Amino acid sequence: MDDEELNELFGMEDQADDGAAGNGGMFVVEDHGGKAEDPAASVDDSKLDELFGYDEPEDDGAGEDDAKVRAKEEKLREKKAQKEQKKREKKARKEQKKREKREAREREEREDRERHEREEREREERERIEKERAEKEHAEKERAEKERAEKERAEKEEREHAEREREEKKRRQRELEQKARENREQEEDLEEDIFVHEHHEHHKHHDRPQSSLFKPKYVILAFLGVLLITGIVLIFTLDTFKILTINVEGNHVLKSEDLIELSGINTGDHIFFANYTKAARDIKNSSMYVKDCKVSFELPSKVNIKIEERSKICYVKTPDGYAALDDEGTVIELSSFDYEGKIAPVISGLNITHAMLGNKIVIGNESDYQKSLIVLGSLLSADKNNQSRTYSIFENTEEVRVLPSGYIFLTIKLPNGNLLQVKFDSLEKISSQTAWLLYAIDAKVFDKGFQSGSLDMTLEEPVYRQFDIRENLTQDGLGDDTPDPGAGEAGEDDAAGGDAADGEVD
Repeated sequence: MDDEELNELFGMEDQADDGAAGNGGMFVVEDHGGKAEDPAASVDDSKLDELFGYDEPEDDGAGEDDAKVRAKEEKLREKKAQKEQKKREKKARKEQKKREKREAREREEREDRERHEREEREREERERIEKERAEKEHAEKERAEKERAEKERAEKEEREHAEREREEKKRRQRELEQKARENREQEEDLEEDIFVHEHHEHHKHHDRPQSSLFKPKYVILAFLGVLLITGIVLIFTLDTFKILTINVEGNHVLKSEDLIELSGINTGDHIFFANYTKAARDIKNSSMYVKDCKVSFELPSKVNIKIEERSKICYVKTPDGYAALDDEGTVIELSSFDYEGKIAPVISGLNITHAMLGNKIVIGNESDYQKSLIVLGSLLSADKNNQSRTYSIFENTEEVRVLPSGYIFLTIKLPNGNLLQVKFDSLEKISSQTAWLLYAIDAKVFDKGFQSGSLDMTLEEPVYRQFDIRENLTQDGLGDDTPDPGAGEAGEDDAAGGDAADGEVD
């Protein structure tokens, strides 16, 4: 029996702290004139009997009273055991609550730690992207400065070369005029000598007939022949007609130095001795990018090489790699792998049956290829009509995919480096939709907290969904020949699926 039961039994309340000290709080000793009163003396005997299980003895029921006493004791022990069990259960519940609180606290700390690590990774990723963009801008600025300096230097050299050519031309003109004067003087002297000689012969042989060789018309013909021979000799011997300048026009992909080397024409060669037909043929046969070539010359010392290049508009995925096509569908380049990530834009989902360098490509689903060309044409038109010209949507297009259901997916790289996958449903409004898309990108709509995701333009209002598009492209494979079955009728709404944050783009 514990203290509470005794207190309840004896009707005692907790006393003051100074009176309970030294006796465990079981009773209080008060001072009554120096006499200590035993608290047990004030307890009623009936309560003591009830406490210890004693009743007033009866003469005729002694055995029955012992059984009652034992029953009460057994009941008290059961009651005590139940209280002990309740205490243990209460203690176990307290321990369980403590454990749950501790686990909840540890879980919160773990979530805080993970959130902090995730935020740290995101911050590092943003810093890395910002650093890469800054480095790219710096590199582009340096390249622009270098190109401007090279252009200024080339213009300066060209001006100096033109000035030297003018001075050289003037000098040669003066030399020619001087030689012409000397020739005229020699001719005059020769005519005078001929006249004197004829006059002398006439007076000396006036009785004999005059020879036909010295008639005036033959003398003039002889003089003209001498002039012609002299002119031909001068043309083939003077430095005036040596090639000084070789100008290349119309090349954008091929380098001018390589084209000049392929022509076989060098500065210092005589302008009349160069084989211009062979030079044009060699250049045209040297690369699939050369659609046509014309080589001509301008007197006195300039050669012009005019190139008509094939324009590479897209790549298609072949079983062996990638094939670059021009606007006529001619294969102008074959690549096994995209080593540097420069193969773009890629038209995916085509059934390529034949791709040979220099020939037109053979495609099973030709209609899908033509639809992709219309989409790329609308992108070029949007770039052409864009006034700001700070961002080219065609140059940043990575993939065009036409699905059997008719939906068209366009994957582009945004100015902030993220990828955006755009969904179209037809070609009727493709020009206006691509123009609006370029306008939204220039207005930096997708820089305001937008991450990589998809933009559904098949609805009345464009709807943006955020998801990890790079992971989707890695799983599906960029430029995979076979359209993704998961991107069919149901899966096309997300273009890759996944939990996405939806939102309308104004």
